[in-house]
Amino acid sequence: MMELEKIARKISEMTINEIECAKSGHLSSSLSSVNIITALYFSEMKHDPKDPYNEERDRFVLSKGHAVPALYSALALAGYFDKKELCNLRHLGSRLHGHPSLRFSRDIGIEASTGSLGQGFSIACGMALAAKLENKKYWTYVLLGDGECDEGIVWESALFASHNRLNNLIAFIDRNGTQMDGSTKEVLSLEPLDKKWESFGWNVIECKNKISDIINTIRLAKKSTKPSVIIVNTSSDLNLPKLHKNNKPKDKTSPLYHLGLGLQKIAEKRDDVLVLTADLKYSTCLEKFAEKYRSKFVECGIAEANMLGTSYGLAASGKCVFAVTHAIWLTGRTWETMRTICADGLDVKFIGTHAGLSNGQDGFSHHSTEDLASLRAFHGLKIISPSTCKMTYESIIASSEIKGPVYIRIPRISFENILEDSKILNKKFKLGKCLKHFDGKAISIFVSGVLTPFAIQAWMKLHSLGIECDLIEVPTIKPLDEKTILSSCKKTKRALVIEDHSKYSGLGSAISELCAEKFPIHIHTIGIVQPSESAPAYELYEKYGLESNGIVQVVRNLLCKK
Repeated sequence: MMELEKIARKISEMTINEIECAKSGHLSSSLSSVNIITALYFSEMKHDPKDPYNEERDRFVLSKGHAVPALYSALALAGYFDKKELCNLRHLGSRLHGHPSLRFSRDIGIEASTGSLGQGFSIACGMALAAKLENKKYWTYVLLGDGECDEGIVWESALFASHNRLNNLIAFIDRNGTQMDGSTKEVLSLEPLDKKWESFGWNVIECKNKISDIINTIRLAKKSTKPSVIIVNTSSDLNLPKLHKNNKPKDKTSPLYHLGLGLQKIAEKRDDVLVLTADLKYSTCLEKFAEKYRSKFVECGIAEANMLGTSYGLAASGKCVFAVTHAIWLTGRTWETMRTICADGLDVKFIGTHAGLSNGQDGFSHHSTEDLASLRAFHGLKIISPSTCKMTYESIIASSEIKGPVYIRIPRISFENILEDSKILNKKFKLGKCLKHFDGKAISIFVSGVLTPFAIQAWMKLHSLGIECDLIEVPTIKPLDEKTILSSCKKTKRALVIEDHSKYSGLGSAISELCAEKFPIHIHTIGIVQPSESAPAYELYEKYGLESNGIVQVVRNLLCKK
């Protein structure tokens, strides 16, 4: 047992170094998982780093995917890959993404892509069921956070596993008592957690965060005729500095800061406004709003689907609702409810933060690069993509002045400071109108959101080469400012659309549809064409040709074909 404790300490040291190298990551959550991961990989699990695809291997799914630095450290120590590679965590081109990625890390022991909380548990149920169906003897283990148990999919999976008698499935809950917005008791109480799991037909065992206790509990769980959940009480045993509590940009150069200011301004004037969030009060800069307007703030916990259903009910009862969470979860997990809210014309403002690739190092699971593709089809929905802090504030205010659903796509960061003259971006936002930054006849360039400063920078480089382009910002993606767009296209007779989104079905498609009907011209779109990597946002934009040099090259190539 002393040897296992040494291994756990080594994994902890490696994890700390890993996160320090990346300057990004979830330290506390990673370290609270170390003893569980150590007990599994160095004592109880059947696995072989030299044969990672062996069909008889035990499976481990890290459902609380943000703790992946600890898993990477354990896998490296077990021999799945060179320990030197740990310094590449969250770097461009690395296999070690901010959250587990099967696509990029299958060959180093990662069993499933996770990061969107709760989904890993469902995946583990599928693996356990596959073993039953194929009469295989492997065990499936899955690790969840306690805050993760807010998600509805966790309880759907719990019902499923019990109903199908998946006694070859062992779940762990890292019971550290904390989540992003505070303690689990404050955010969305789980008590009594053990009784809840028992009522769902599970064998429930609690233990201390000691490797010997965890091992003994695993062996006891294997004797059960039911699926087992081991609640590991990590909070009392974990003595960590309060680091990496959240990843929120705190300064006034963050669009999210101005989101908070805008909502405060609205709440100051209106009694019917409510702001809802899903355990992201700090991440989305709403803590001051929550403090100042407690009666107008609703914490929903890590439960996006319920947040949107609740938003429907509040709006149907006469409230103006702002539902705030990361764009990927807002538009992915709650799509059907959003669709119904829009069809019914309810006064819900969907605020999707950390949009596009702006949440860079967290990786694919946290990037929203398909949201416009689905939302553009929603009846009655207006879509805004602000480019600056000022425009974020203005768009929030403007959305409150109209009745009905609005989606505002807000990046985590702004690149407006790359411009020598940021006054170029000071034009006032008006819903439904484009902003024309420069005139030219060579080609029309359309851009929206976080990429606008790159497009302006590209225009200046092209101007220095004697290439004069029309540069038009499109803050309102739906409805389009048809008059301005068509006027430019008729003048230049070719267009380039730049977007922080899949190149399919976003702004480029919207402009192409408009021109196909009213003035057919050649339109080229540059956007995301593959599952994104984990790296700082600027590096991702550079890789995908979305910063100024990439834009300049595309324009020059297009003009050569003229």
